[in-house]
Amino acid sequence: MCYNYIMMKKKLDNYLEECLYYYDLPGLCVSVKQGDFSYIGVAGYRNKLTEEPLEEDDVFHMASVSKLFVATAIMQLCEEGKLTLDDKLADILPWVAIDDERLPRITLRQMLNHTSGMADVSDYHWEMRETDEGALERYC
Repeated sequence: MCYNYIMMKKKLDNYLEECLYYYDLPGLCVSVKQGDFSYIGVAGYRNKLTEEPLEEDDVFHMASVSKLFVATAIMQLCEEGKLTLDDKLADILPWVAIDDERLPRITLRQMLNHTSGMADVSDYHWEMRETDEGALERYC
């Protein structure tokens, strides 16, 4: 293993531990890949009360973090001319079904700035971990 890789891994491991302390986090997992460099680091606990350690393959709920990735991808598609912010959600994701007559009029712009009028989920079922192939489709 290359000396630079070992030093970078050690720096990242130390950084994770600092983040746990300074941000009072129970645990975190980080993955970095750039060129030939690849790193996966975990620190802290899956359950802070029982001090069960966090592992690389533990599943995290993305929650609001996913908004950043979705919005970035949508804006990239808009830049490429494949979408516009005024495109209708129902045209892009025809399987989305809510019992609301406004659904056909909801635009990407409204979704991105939280003005669509769609109701929030009342129970996210955080305690019911689903990791199978169809989990994301059932969640939507």
